[in-house]
Amino acid sequence: MKDRHFLQSQLLQTAIIFLIIVALSYTVFPLLPVSVNYALAAAVVGAFFLSEITAYALYTLLLLVWLKYAPSVTAELFFTAAASVAAFAVVRFLVLKKSFFMGLLMLACFHILFWLIFFEGTFFTSVYFYLEFLYTGALAILLYGLHIWAQKISH
Repeated sequence: MKDRHFLQSQLLQTAIIFLIIVALSYTVFPLLPVSVNYALAAAVVGAFFLSEITAYALYTLLLLVWLKYAPSVTAELFFTAAASVAAFAVVRFLVLKKSFFMGLLMLACFHILFWLIFFEGTFFTSVYFYLEFLYTGALAILLYGLHIWAQKISH
């Protein structure tokens, strides 16, 4: 019974955070001067909060479906899927203590890797890299707080 309640709680968190991400992508993100990698931020932060594999798989699937129909999508879809699986595996098997700073560090690593893959290492001179890095980090901080809030209301 407790496992079922835990899964329901995680699924509710998934729904709440996903709806907030969709709302932000239509309202706030278009106003920014650069595109925010919201699916990557959501996947990495979600890996720290959703410990049930079923809930995280649904969360990732929703993000990927949403990203597929988002206005600007290219090979980001595959990278986000791979980063989601990697983030969940790292948090599940390698991270001894889940912390806010560890989440930001993982997001920074995936963000740099994303730019290395898609922009062939020319990103250190790009202002857009730093702006996107800043906005994605701010989004991760917001999502971290929202996940804590969703955990409280889902129990």
